[in-house]
Amino acid sequence: MQQKRYSLIRHLSQIGFVLLILYYTLGRFIFPGVRGIELHGICPFGGVETLPTFLASGGLKFVHETGLSNFAMLAALLLAVLAFGGAFCGWVCPVGSVTEWLFMLRRVFWKKRIIVPEKLHNVLVWFRYVVLAAILYMTFSIGFLVFGTVDPFLNLFSFGRVFAVGLVVLVLILIGSIFIERFFCRYLCPLGAVILPFAKLSATGVVHSNENCTSCKGCEEVCPKQIPISRYKKVDRGQCISCMKCVEECPTALSFKIGW
Repeated sequence: MQQKRYSLIRHLSQIGFVLLILYYTLGRFIFPGVRGIELHGICPFGGVETLPTFLASGGLKFVHETGLSNFAMLAALLLAVLAFGGAFCGWVCPVGSVTEWLFMLRRVFWKKRIIVPEKLHNVLVWFRYVVLAAILYMTFSIGFLVFGTVDPFLNLFSFGRVFAVGLVVLVLILIGSIFIERFFCRYLCPLGAVILPFAKLSATGVVHSNENCTSCKGCEEVCPKQIPISRYKKVDRGQCISCMKCVEECPTALSFKIGW
């Protein structure tokens, strides 16, 4: 139990944030007096989507359903990323949590971990930037939250207006996540694309000790992002979600450090 303490705390954090979102979205239908929240207003990616319109208008216009609250959430997230790296993805993000739980459930019945060929994986991880660029271009051109129609966060937790195409995309993401751990996070998440360069500058991260490493690759076998941990002294902070699975697997060769 001592060795798995990080996972226990992380899962409690994930459950807590999912329940918090559900309380304010689903809770208003169940508990009298609970005020619902507009998910568009608290989504940090809304700040990314509306930024081109905001800048082009000289700070006078936002994309519909976004506002200063989105900028505040985005700024808070990026500051947190600079301090804690990709921990938001591994400890907080509700979509990441749900897809991770689906993968864990599948492994109860089928243990095999599917490994994407390294060359293909190294290409696919950049597809997030294609998604991000397409979203920004279409949102700026149309003046409408294009991603809102297919956003898995909104389609999972809005319990209201849902687009058919969004449900199709959500189902495909969930199916992909059943077979490939953190499928959406690895290859599709546009917010992850925004976070990555800031996470690389993070003040915290996992460090690998070559002296204590036996090259068993156990750390890589448990990594949800398929990072080649044993090759480097510092684990790639841009890709790492600070789940701590590798540290739990090999506490002698891996540790979580503060500093660059």
